[in-house]
Amino acid sequence: MNKKTIFSVLIFLFLVLVWGSSFILIKKSLQYLSPLSVGMLRVFFTFIFLVPVFFKYIRQINVHTFFYALLAGFVGNFFPAILYAFAQKGVDSYVAGVLNSTTTLFALIVGILFFKFRSNWIQWIGVMIGFLGVIGLLLFAGDRNVSWNLFHGSMIILATIMYGFNLHIIKRYLSFLPSPAIVSIAFSLPGLVSLIVLSLGDGEKIILNQDAWQGVIYVLILAWLGSAIALILYYYLIKIASVIFSASVTYVMPIVSLCWGIWDGERIGLTHILMIFVILCGVFLANLDVFFRDCNNKIAFLKIFTANKQ
Repeated sequence: MNKKTIFSVLIFLFLVLVWGSSFILIKKSLQYLSPLSVGMLRVFFTFIFLVPVFFKYIRQINVHTFFYALLAGFVGNFFPAILYAFAQKGVDSYVAGVLNSTTTLFALIVGILFFKFRSNWIQWIGVMIGFLGVIGLLLFAGDRNVSWNLFHGSMIILATIMYGFNLHIIKRYLSFLPSPAIVSIAFSLPGLVSLIVLSLGDGEKIILNQDAWQGVIYVLILAWLGSAIALILYYYLIKIASVIFSASVTYVMPIVSLCWGIWDGERIGLTHILMIFVILCGVFLANLDVFFRDCNNKIAFLKIFTANKQ
């Protein structure tokens, strides 16, 4: 492997580890903070981290590009951050991590419906199998009733639909920009909105409550490592790889979130494992055609792991 290939592998593994751990961080932060505060603090801390980068690139961006970057910020970061925080008040962290893998299914569906992607019957079988696994997991997960799981699980599904749109927005309209520019501009207006929401809501309570600061630390780690740094690397992958390959980070993430769930005492039985396997099989089948087609791409998934040289 050359240096670029090795770097691609390291980015992929870093994203899997960091984003696979993000769900346990959300869970821990929710022990001290409200879901809205967790979502807003995550966006605000990411914005603060990226302010110097924003001022470096903002003068180079035209209005058209700025609009799509902000769209990516709201669709791919602001609203999903809120949805995941509210969802994890109702479902275990490993469930959130597994459901996050449906990003690849929605990246495919959004591509077919809005971006003229071609599809075949194997992909649609994969989509159906994936959704059957999602329903099965929500039927058996945790100690809550089915309606509770479906309600909170639907928030994660809505967030992954947004992730699917975001992937295509980045790939089609922003791929010419440096990754730091995309992320910093994407969080600019959402960051200001989050500050306003915090100031009008729980901001003062958080400052005055010593216990709340423990949750703030969890969100800070999540924001700076899991959002700012990870997104810069992720958007770099989106620019140099296919949309489906970039989304495939979520294909491995459930392994990490599952390990964290077991470590934290979440109840995971054979039925849960079976449903997780069904979901991942559906994701694999839905993307099987793309994986084989990407074998000829220098940064494609299979070539990264099997080729000795490009």
